[in-house]
Amino acid sequence: MVGEKVNEWFSEMRKGYARLIILSLLAGEPKHGYELMKTIEDAFFGWSPSTSAIYPILHSMEEEGYVKSESKIHGKRETKVYTITEKGQSSLRKSVEKQAQFGQQLQTVFKDYASEVLGLERVEDMPAWDFLRKGIDKVLAFEGLPKEEMISVLERRKERLQRFLEMLPQKVENIERRIAELQQERS
Repeated sequence: MVGEKVNEWFSEMRKGYARLIILSLLAGEPKHGYELMKTIEDAFFGWSPSTSAIYPILHSMEEEGYVKSESKIHGKRETKVYTITEKGQSSLRKSVEKQAQFGQQLQTVFKDYASEVLGLERVEDMPAWDFLRKGIDKVLAFEGLPKEEMISVLERRKERLQRFLEMLPQKVENIERRIAELQQERS
């Protein structure tokens, strides 16, 4: 029950950040909606926004003047390519500044919790395995995508996992070193 509520909170949080994420991605280069969805999926392991989520946000942002679109031929189809506007860039800058402030405050709260309640020395020691497992399961459950697209997505996920695995020995070494230090202090 509690886990379901937490998942609901994080789902709402992602929706709230969707505009900021879209503006950030468009600040790099113009993209069409599908490209945005795939870029978000690659950047946020385990989260894949749907077309029913991304396009209403894009339309709303266009009406509000944060992005503009231009119809272009992409392959054999006509698609809308979205570009960030000056208003969107200004909003993105302000949002990033506020997010940085909020992130520092949030990090302090989580560090205190991790230290005082969980007994962890560093926030990065908090386990992320459930998130990782769910992300892998989600990737393997893709249905309805063309095989080439699925291969491409799986190859990108595999590369990200390989990079993650490369980091693990260092993390294990840090834990082993800390255990040795604690054992020596205990003696």
